[in-house]
Amino acid sequence: MMPQTVSGHAPSRNASPKHFESGIGFSYDVPSDLAIISSKQFDRAMQAKATQLATTGQEMKSINCTQRLLVAENRDESKIVVFLAAPQGCATGIVTDKTLSSLGQYAANELSKRFAVVKPVYGAFTAGKHAFWAMQSEMTPNPPQNPNHDVAYLVTYTPDFVIECMLLARTPEDLRVLVGTHLKFEDGAETELLPSDAFLAK
Repeated sequence: MMPQTVSGHAPSRNASPKHFESGIGFSYDVPSDLAIISSKQFDRAMQAKATQLATTGQEMKSINCTQRLLVAENRDESKIVVFLAAPQGCATGIVTDKTLSSLGQYAANELSKRFAVVKPVYGAFTAGKHAFWAMQSEMTPNPPQNPNHDVAYLVTYTPDFVIECMLLARTPEDLRVLVGTHLKFEDGAETELLPSDAFLAK
């Protein structure tokens, strides 16, 4: 699938969002009702649990490469944003526009093993010079007590890092709020996290 070019940007739905600087080429405005739980550190216990769940050697290597940049959540509203990053070439080789889609679909397949993803919609996009792969899906919560039913997942890259972003929400409307927040690259490109009406057509 050829990447679609993104143009035009909807305003953020949050009056005064919190600004997050990744330090690796992009920034993100965290919705104002989310609390930033952690940044710049991949918790060892979380990493160990992820390693136990790994199903392939490639996934294990990817986990060992990963840096957790940001976790922000609103427990009452069950809205969660997680940014992960890994150095280019560490787990899967250097990522290019041609290989980005296969990387995204591989990661989405791993995601579906955990969350019983249903009704996925996905595609390849560009924002300025930046290519990225995105998916939105409904999912069957697993474990059952997890209240989140909608997930959005994005993979993009900078010259030095591969970036993965996952958004979890209880309802499609909650997910729209997260999706409407802008991702800004240091070279001036700006995009909504999932820049296509197709992803929001429920």
